[in-house]
Amino acid sequence: MRILPALVPPLLALLTACTAGGSADGAAPSDPTPTPVPTIVPGTELAVGTFDPAEGTSGTVRVIAAARGGYDIVISDFSTDRQGNWELLFSPYPVDPHLTCLDRFAMGIIGSLDLTGTDATTYIGELGPHLGGEDPSWIDGAVLGQFIQQDRDENGCARTVVARAPFVWSMPDMRPGLVVEDGGTREAASGEVRLADGEPIEYVVASGDVLDVIGERFGITADDIQFLNPGRTAEMAIAGEVLNLDKQDRP
Repeated sequence: MRILPALVPPLLALLTACTAGGSADGAAPSDPTPTPVPTIVPGTELAVGTFDPAEGTSGTVRVIAAARGGYDIVISDFSTDRQGNWELLFSPYPVDPHLTCLDRFAMGIIGSLDLTGTDATTYIGELGPHLGGEDPSWIDGAVLGQFIQQDRDENGCARTVVARAPFVWSMPDMRPGLVVEDGGTREAASGEVRLADGEPIEYVVASGDVLDVIGERFGITADDIQFLNPGRTAEMAIAGEVLNLDKQDRP
């Protein structure tokens, strides 16, 4: 069963000012060089999460590098005492052990699966491109959810948390050479830059901005921007959107 995803104009001048809002005339810059991405050996286990039997569900969820590229989800030794339909989801946010309602954004829904009593590793599906991307380690863990009418009526729960399996990641650095430097405002990349210790950490998209040109402003590619902003599904820059530029603070 397949996991469902939850889901350039040319530069006119080289702008040489190094602060946000600066501008200058000059020759058009060359396109940023794509940051090399390390190759992960297929079959490498990159994350593991274990359900707590005290919650009535046991089993281990693993994220494994796939031979075709991307990442597979497998489950082993799965058992649950929950009856009815349930869903396996993946949450980018830590799910509090005392949380009943899964109110925050969760993705990668897998519908009802008959895995009770499984005593061997079973392929479940693959992380979709927007959920996994090149580095899915922004996902906090797997969550078993269930629609319970009483919880919906009393608490407004869209899904009730049945069990949770926080991931422990061993993902390598997928952008070891990534450097972000502000080259100054330019046509199609004129938004506000937010700094920390003098380094750009966020960019607020302005009207008329283009994703590739935003990348050029910071010396990175549009793919680098997607890496820095995992889960982002838009293929274009959206006015008012805040883009993360800090590798250490991927959402």
